Amino acid sequence: MDLKAEQDFIDACDHGDIATIKRQLSTNKHVKINGHIQSGFTALMKAACQGHLEVVDYLLSNGAFVDIVDNVSIAFYCFF
Repeated sequence: MDLKAEQDFIDACDHGDIATIKRQLSTNKHVKINGHIQSGFTALMKAACQGHLEVVDYLLSNGAFVDIVDNVSIAFYCFF
């Protein structure tokens, strides 16, 4: 696992950078759509928390799981 690649991907989701998200998912084998950072937050959680609906839709349509919880048992749907 490449922690920097995973963090960069989740940061792109946090900022709503859809071009970077698409590029990273298609070119970086270390980036996992359901990966998470140390807090347990996934890319989907970060995008939802920031209100980036285009990113949320893209992640969901590409296999992001909605039932993953973070380290304090908060799930994606808690952000809507």
